[in-house]
Formats: sequence, structure tokens, C-alpha cells
Amino acid sequence: MNEPGSRRIGYDDLLRYFYEGCKPSGGLGIGGEYELFGVHAESGVAVSYEGEGGIQSVLNRLLENPRWDPLCEQEHLICLLGKDSSNVTLEPGAQIELSGAPRPTLIELSEELKGYIRELYSVTEDLGIDFIGIGMHPVSRQEEIPFVAKCRYDIMAPYLKVKGALSHQMMKETATVQVNL
Repeated sequence: MNEPGSRRIGYDDLLRYFYEGCKPSGGLGIGGEYELFGVHAESGVAVSYEGEGGIQSVLNRLLENPRWDPLCEQEHLICLLGKDSSNVTLEPGAQIELSGAPRPTLIELSEELKGYIRELYSVTEDLGIDFIGIGMHPVSRQEEIPFVAKCRYDIMAPYLKVKGALSHQMMKETATVQVNL
């Protein structure tokens, strides 16, 4: 029911609302976010953040490439900031994520991902780590995967635990791909 003095929203109002939100075609791009599980090649078990050969070691090795700058929280390296607007971030269970830079074409998006994966493998050859992009971890259970030491996850974990029985499983056992338009 309409409030007194208000008018009903019509088709033209909705159309105008969406047109006003459109961006000019000149600066459009597409971005990708790719979460990968680091797994021990021999067993498929999740690679944890800390420890020798952990995801923190992988991030430190990636830092040897001058295209990346470190972002730390307390003493923990939690993100690599790319000079091209891409970032490498961490999900709660140490899933490693490339947040790609906006690209004008899908071909360039694909090349960015291929280059990143080559870079990952070039710095982890001797660590016995594979990276898999699959929706749900095939081997490790959430109880076996420690949370990454990030302040936001210290807040999210207890909050989400009371919101749903599968919340920690979602946080630590899943890896996704997102598209940003």
C-alpha cells in the first residue's frame, strides 16, 4: 500500500533508474577472481598457511618478483599488491586467490590467469605443492584446516558459526571463481 502523498513507481521510473546507473562504454572491463587450493602433491592434503613450505612461504617467494608489494597484518603476510592492480589474497583456509586487474577482453583475462599459475608453479617447484581449482576440497576436512591469521577471520569465524552449521566448511573447504563486470 502506498504512503499518503506518494505515487506508485512506474515502468519509466524503473527504466530511468537503470539507465542512470549505466557506465559509458569507454571504461568497461572484466575482472576475475580465482581461488585455488594449495595441496601436498603426494597426498592431496591442504597446505596450511604457516610452516616450512606453507602458503606464507609461497607468498614470500612470489615477492621476489618486483611486480608484487607486501601487505602484512601484524607479522603475517596476508596479501600481495600488484603494480597492475591485481592482488594475491588469502581465503580463511589458506586458499590462495588472484584478484585480477580489470581487462578489456576475455583473452587478456585468460592470459593473466595462465601467467599467474605459471608464476605459482615456478616458485613452488621444490616444495611439492600442487594448486587445484575445484569447488570443494577433495581430501581435507575443515577441522584439519587451520584458519589464516587475519583479523577479519577472527571476527567472521565466531559470527558465522552461529549462523549455520556449515559456515566453517564453506570458509575453509571451498574455492570459487568470480567474475566482476
